[in-house]
Amino acid sequence: MATSGPNVYTVTAKVDATGKYAHCSYTNSGGSSAKSPLPAPSAVAQFNQVLPSASGLQLVGAMVTNTTTPPTTSFVPASITEGKLSQVSISVPNPSGLPQATRGVVLVFSMLNSSGVPALYPSSDPQIQNPGT
Repeated sequence: MATSGPNVYTVTAKVDATGKYAHCSYTNSGGSSAKSPLPAPSAVAQFNQVLPSASGLQLVGAMVTNTTTPPTTSFVPASITEGKLSQVSISVPNPSGLPQATRGVVLVFSMLNSSGVPALYPSSDPQIQNPGT
């Protein structure tokens, strides 16, 4: 998988103040801060996290909702290189006849709790948009 490009984002996450969610920040391949909606000009958006994360959170995948009728949701697992990089690539369709397709994306992180049991932390939706080419 590529680690740079116009639709590749590095994600940094930490547990939010409620202890229930992963608060995420994103940078694009040029190192600039990226804000929602994140543009995905091609058919794939990719999220990378350098491991080990200082916060202890590890990107394990993403829940993705597409724009079909009716909408469907699926889990996309991360490809993880032990101790180096966690990557999730997400297809962003652009159905014919529509100017853009939007998918809801919730990144899923894991961290061991104080008892050594993995706990999952969802991100807020970074909203990926594909305006077409």
